[in-house]
Amino acid sequence: MFADGKIRHGITKFWDASKLFGFIEESTPGRIAPRHYFNVESIVPDELFRRVMYAQPGVPVTFKVVPETDRRGKKTTKAIEVCPEFLADDEWSDEYREVSTVRNVLRVAYGKIGMVFLSRPDGDVAALSYPDVEVGGELWDRLKLGDVVRHGVGQQDRGRSARATHAEILVTVSQ
Repeated sequence: MFADGKIRHGITKFWDASKLFGFIEESTPGRIAPRHYFNVESIVPDELFRRVMYAQPGVPVTFKVVPETDRRGKKTTKAIEVCPEFLADDEWSDEYREVSTVRNVLRVAYGKIGMVFLSRPDGDVAALSYPDVEVGGELWDRLKLGDVVRHGVGQQDRGRSARATHAEILVTVSQ
């Protein structure tokens, strides 16, 4: 019924930022508008690898629909390939920089930091690894939640989040 590959139009009606899922209400003139579940991985990122800013309620989107069974066993539909109808004005360039805060620190042996995840200004996440730090590398193993990093944005090699590139560790909250 719904899995016809057709591109549909709708509006994001609900978004839960803590659980990264929401509902899109399909635009169907003259009919009751069906709602379709979607999650952050259903959103096609823009050239700056942003997703969450396009999930906010009221954003017009295009999407496709696939059948899905929810956790209670009920048949439902899921929106995939969710794209905003209008993109943000800023564009990617080698000089593009944004300031993010440390959201999570993954440590490896002997308390050394292996990977850091940053909360981007738009609400998305970027992964940062030591080779991408150009300024402030001596602060790497002292990074904590809330520390501030300026960085560029690149495609993650594996996974779906963005990669922080050309990073500069600006502030460490506590030494």
